[in-house]
Amino acid sequence: MKGKASSTGISRRAFLGTAVAATALALPAERAFAPTQPLAMRGGLIDVNVSLSRWPIRRLPCDDSPALVAKLRCHGVTQA
Repeated sequence: MKGKASSTGISRRAFLGTAVAATALALPAERAFAPTQPLAMRGGLIDVNVSLSRWPIRRLPCDDSPALVAKLRCHGVTQA
């Protein structure tokens, strides 16, 4: 079943197909394919949800700065 044409003469399906094709062609070649380097070598991860604190009743792993930094670096995080 074909999409119903709007008042401009182009169907929603045709518009979306054209938009997806144009977006795919506009991507640079180096961004279009998966990189071969691991993320840590390309600049690393940025963790935007890091908190450092202690619970009043019990201790949690990585609740001090050196342990948290070591854990983040182990996972390839370069900024937090």
